[in-house]
Amino acid sequence: MLSSKFPLLVATDLSPTGKVVLEKAFKLAKRYHKPLFILHVSESTLFAPKIIELTQIEANLCKLLEPFYTHYPEVKATLLCRQGGIEEAIISAIKETQASLLLIGTSGEDNLLREFFLGSHCRKIIRSSTIPVLVVKNEEESDYSKIFIPTDFSPSSQKMANLTLHLFPHAYISLFHVILKPFEQRLGMYGLDKDEILRYHKDIDNQSASEADHFIEKLKLPSGKHRIKLLMETGVFSAKLCLQKVKEAQSDLIALNTTGNISFFSMDILNQSPKDVLIFKTDSE
Repeated sequence: MLSSKFPLLVATDLSPTGKVVLEKAFKLAKRYHKPLFILHVSESTLFAPKIIELTQIEANLCKLLEPFYTHYPEVKATLLCRQGGIEEAIISAIKETQASLLLIGTSGEDNLLREFFLGSHCRKIIRSSTIPVLVVKNEEESDYSKIFIPTDFSPSSQKMANLTLHLFPHAYISLFHVILKPFEQRLGMYGLDKDEILRYHKDIDNQSASEADHFIEKLKLPSGKHRIKLLMETGVFSAKLCLQKVKEAQSDLIALNTTGNISFFSMDILNQSPKDVLIFKTDSE
């Protein structure tokens, strides 16, 4: 839970985009009274660290961070300056700091690291991280009070929803589920008449409603059921449909899981979303 003793960890290159990530990290740290670790990685393959001493890099970064320290005096912030591979440095910092949440951006300095954030490295960090990863996609002011969670009602989706509620206990949650029904033409081809097809579809609706009730009953709701809104419709789930519903719900954060049925669309949603995305690997245990 963000209000517990475990700190936040933000990875940034202090580019204009990186400063947006920092701003959101400081705001979250202030709101939830969290220590904040700021990780900067000087990549050996890109910046020839042998030429520049790490202590000099750290001193320069401290100067760049001064406006944040001044604006957020309540936040206990610690700079971690590392050299080497970004992915390895982030995973190592998670273990070192025992952070509860990792924040990263979607592009690096002059978009030089865009492939890192949107490509295979980002996927590896998300799948390797032992903590939730909040990917900052925009500059919008947000306290993440409206969170959108697509769900297939699976155990892993249940775990992700509870984790999100644990991190943001005061948020309003929109649960979105798509009911998949066989086409009438196919059912007719199988020999069902219209009445049988209607009964079959009604059974699916009833089963989905029952699964939804069971799912919500198992949610650990710190602020009550009134903060949960269930959205269900018939069709085929897709990243496009999900993002359309996010817009309609006016949510400011999407929470995704990298296991279960929804996981097939998670990276597409992450890449296409104009909203910030909370993403984490869970299992059904």
